[in-house]
Amino acid sequence: MTYYNDRGNISYCYDFEKVISFSALMDDLGLSPDFSKVPKTILDRAIFIGNETHDCIEHGRTAHADDDVLGCLLSYSKWNTKRVMETVSDEQTTCYDFGAKQYLVGRVYRVAFLDGEHIALDWKTSSKVYDTAMLQIAFYKIAFNCGEGTIVHLHKDGTEATEYHSTQEWETKIDALVDLYYCNEKDKKKIAQQIVYPTVKIKNNLLKQYLKVEQELKDKKASLESIRKEIIESLKGQKGVSSSDGKKLTFTMSKDSEKVSYDTGKMQADGVDIEQYRSVKQVKGSYKVTISKEKNDE
Repeated sequence: MTYYNDRGNISYCYDFEKVISFSALMDDLGLSPDFSKVPKTILDRAIFIGNETHDCIEHGRTAHADDDVLGCLLSYSKWNTKRVMETVSDEQTTCYDFGAKQYLVGRVYRVAFLDGEHIALDWKTSSKVYDTAMLQIAFYKIAFNCGEGTIVHLHKDGTEATEYHSTQEWETKIDALVDLYYCNEKDKKKIAQQIVYPTVKIKNNLLKQYLKVEQELKDKKASLESIRKEIIESLKGQKGVSSSDGKKLTFTMSKDSEKVSYDTGKMQADGVDIEQYRSVKQVKGSYKVTISKEKNDE
């Protein structure tokens, strides 16, 4: 396999035919992340962190003068100490035929036996793991015939790295994208979007049921608020109402009961049994209710 420069990227020729790299495939199908609005200084900084981190891991270095790179190395170290890794190869390039000379070229960062499992590994230092990265690791898993494809997402704050694993879904998508690239379809970018981000379909009857219930809930909420307002209006000015400001109305009521009192003066004068001077009065019942408007209705 030979290499040459195409559109500023390394391109490949295999068996005297030009073959496409993974990054070029993503570009041609319109799937690469759009960094056009990101300042060049930030992009250059991200590339620097990624390259330096990869180089340190490949050569077993654990220290670096740059704080972000050092954080990524610490993140890797915390993840790596919990694993048993036997490296097979680093920075290995492959040209894989998906069938009928549908070649795709890529370079995996590491193939290894991780805890006894044959695995394709890639380190990512970006702020998040993009869908293109999941497609990429799925491709590496297929191309190197590994049992697993794993992205190890390294964090600049030094916290333990996070693993993202290839699934059958991603492998099916990368296979379909390669097939799309080599076919004669006209609107390939649109089709590629449909492959990677399929439209979610809901049965029409379920959607109608959901919308109906949602509207019923809104209607009931409106009805409840209407009744609340009527209650407030009907209680205004009535006996027992202790406060009303238009937003909250409070009135008090208690249950019917007996009020017992003692003539303590006579008790002291006579020195007799207290029950002889027990008096009982009827007291009207009452209760206390507070009705408030909901905050979002103010």
